[in-house]
Amino acid sequence: MRLRNLIPTKAKLQLYKSAVLPCLTYCHLVWHFCRASNAGKLERLQERGLRAVYKDKLVSYTQLLERAKLPTLANRHLQDICILMYKVKHRLCPKSICNIFNEHISAYNLRQSDFSTPRYNTVT
Repeated sequence: MRLRNLIPTKAKLQLYKSAVLPCLTYCHLVWHFCRASNAGKLERLQERGLRAVYKDKLVSYTQLLERAKLPTLANRHLQDICILMYKVKHRLCPKSICNIFNEHISAYNLRQSDFSTPRYNTVT
């Protein structure tokens, strides 16, 4: 924040994408299903970082994301979950990850029939 007037915007955006954004998306496939308040805090942190990059306090968060050509963190998490499930379905990821998901084989063409949901006995 202190050096935002000395560094050009393009360099600040590059620094943000290479230093800050990986910290916000670290292990996000695991942490995606946390509380909505925690996800909101991450979104506000990304918004604050983009406001520092562009030195603009009046523009909306969606306009900042469009200017930086970035999706919201929630959309990025969903995209990465979809990519992971594609890799699992086509056996492109390690066997240890593929073995977590059971393929559901059915004679009928049903929606959501690619994977079966495992049942677990839980203790409350």
